[in-house]
Amino acid sequence: MPNLEQRPDEGFIANLHGQMEKVWASCRQKWSKNWTYYDLTFPVWPEGVPWPVHRPGDAASTVDHAVDSLMVYDPKIHKKPAGEGDIHELRASNCENFLSTCLRLASDREMISPYRQLAWSLVTYGYAVLEGPRTLKEPEEPKKRAGEPQELFEYRQEVYQTEKKSWLPIRHKAPGLQEIYLDPFRRQSPFAIKTVEMYANELMELTQEKVSKRRNARLFELGGKDPYEKIKVVEFWSPFWHALMESNGGVLFVEKNLLGFVPLLHCYSGWGGEPSGSEVGPEHLAKGILDNIHDNLRRDA
Repeated sequence: MPNLEQRPDEGFIANLHGQMEKVWASCRQKWSKNWTYYDLTFPVWPEGVPWPVHRPGDAASTVDHAVDSLMVYDPKIHKKPAGEGDIHELRASNCENFLSTCLRLASDREMISPYRQLAWSLVTYGYAVLEGPRTLKEPEEPKKRAGEPQELFEYRQEVYQTEKKSWLPIRHKAPGLQEIYLDPFRRQSPFAIKTVEMYANELMELTQEKVSKRRNARLFELGGKDPYEKIKVVEFWSPFWHALMESNGGVLFVEKNLLGFVPLLHCYSGWGGEPSGSEVGPEHLAKGILDNIHDNLRRDA
């Protein structure tokens, strides 16, 4: 296990990233194959054979039916009273209602319900990741710029008031699995490495904020790039540090992880198991509902 207390640099992150790619490689290949069956793009005949193809939708209907069955259960928040008496019961109930509302609102802000995405990943891939809580920056009240027309300033103030009313600091989501690496044998992974895409102007604004607060941060410059060009970056988390680096090398910033934990959780579906007489890997534990019926699906095509 690497020393996660030390300040991470480019070599440290790249080395851990490379190791985790090897550990999870078999799972990635299997998940890609499962997706072709769900998406009805799996090969039926050998390449070059011009015979007609009919791919039944059994895989998608099997997965979707299982996910729909799981979605009848809503996540619940339970808070034990801190003491005896009606006042403690009331406080615990208020806490439950508040946190339940936060979860519901945070879920509503995502393009796809995190809970449905979790269920879909567990059923299809036998593995799922939940990211959160992540905090969003509070909207800043605008200040009048030199020479700015009063009408434009008032409009920016109205936008600020609207954003302030609807601002929700807590967010969580179920990200895609192809570019996330956690310790496959620990429920609370001591690290997380995640490859994400950010718009060039979004990345520039983020690094501008970090540069203004940290001496060792590096500004990402647009140069001749399109502001909406997607840039791949690698994000690193440990209980002690949070870092961001460009995928082609070069750390943009390293900061202390004020959360004190890695904000990504993961779990397996429970349909897998440890093989007898061979070394266990995540590919043995991450078993989806389609894993053992590939041949049946191809036979019916």
